[in-house]
Amino acid sequence: MIIGGKQKVSNNNGYIIPGEYRVAEGEIEINAGRAKTTIRVSNTGDRPIQVGSHIHFVEVNKDLLFDRAETIGKRLNIPSGTAARFEPGEEMEVELTELGGNREVYGISDLTNGSVDNKELILQRARELGYKGVE
Repeated sequence: MIIGGKQKVSNNNGYIIPGEYRVAEGEIEINAGRAKTTIRVSNTGDRPIQVGSHIHFVEVNKDLLFDRAETIGKRLNIPSGTAARFEPGEEMEVELTELGGNREVYGISDLTNGSVDNKELILQRARELGYKGVE
């Protein structure tokens, strides 16, 4: 039964507003139980670069300099929907966490297009396309 924009909830002796969130007190640890890695990243380009929370980190902008092999199968350890911004000439540390699910990546920069376990192919493609941080 809808009453004035509120809906009676049978397991709750009150009313809630449709779409309302009720969150418990305290902090939530994101990506609990997943391995974490910290790396240093430098923006060698002349423009700011923003990287979203769920991007396969090895595939980010070519002008970001870091050990790309270390980042295969990982993404930023930040809340979903947020991003990290790297200003030109800036160097900063970021924490990465493992990708979940079936650990397959498609699109983005077309370096992976399949399983993240195919590391040599990913690095070969990065080298061929001029990515920085590929030995």
